[in-house]
Amino acid sequence: MRRISLILLSLSAAVAFTACGSDAASGGSGTAADTTADTKTDVLVGDSADTTADTTPDTSGSDSATADVAEDALPEDVTETAACGDITLRGQCTGKTIEWCDDTGALQTYDCTEGMDDPSQVACQLIDADYGYDCALAQGTSCLMQDADGNAYPGFCQGEGAGCAVGATDMLCTTGIGACTEEDIGYCMGDHAVIDCYASQAFTYDCKAFQGTCTEGADGATCEGIPAGGACDDTYAICADGLTCTGASDAAWGTCG
Repeated sequence: MRRISLILLSLSAAVAFTACGSDAASGGSGTAADTTADTKTDVLVGDSADTTADTTPDTSGSDSATADVAEDALPEDVTETAACGDITLRGQCTGKTIEWCDDTGALQTYDCTEGMDDPSQVACQLIDADYGYDCALAQGTSCLMQDADGNAYPGFCQGEGAGCAVGATDMLCTTGIGACTEEDIGYCMGDHAVIDCYASQAFTYDCKAFQGTCTEGADGATCEGIPAGGACDDTYAICADGLTCTGASDAAWGTCG
């Protein structure tokens, strides 16, 4: 996923806010960059196996993919503390602030509007019943996020069937994609090639935005048939037959020609 992470950074010189659900606030990456204990489930690019929640608190800061199951089951002595009351790891919203009980039994809060140029474009909401609550961005806004270590990842989005979709010039919150499960990774959901799931939200390439068609192959779903002059990366965005993707790098799109 290194190429995706760097390309995402190239789509925007400045990220609107550091992170809802990042290591700085409510989650861990499940990678080497994850040096603090997890407080929410993992949603960073590069950890496709970590799309569900842990059965036990992660006190080492390093998730094992084999420990992941569909439910978050914290011990009673962690969830039932004086500090947290009846608030669990799944959290709750108070206005645009998310509150959750971390894996030490301490109450944590994060203001979703922190660092936002336009606070009206973000909300605290239920992502899904298994994951719980987190910050979510409005439809049509950039969902390119960045954690405290500078790693790019897709933020959560508002709306029915919402997900974060990579396009040729931007990366936007899009509705109508559909709920995502591990079984959807590598397949097409309409015009979208599903690259990963974050909780139940899809992270996709919007093939229509690339002027291509979502095609399922042995190596997974890709956007095929991109015409001359279109953006490409030779990984998920593939030029039409007879054309070559030139200039593609880990930090920039190429061009079909």
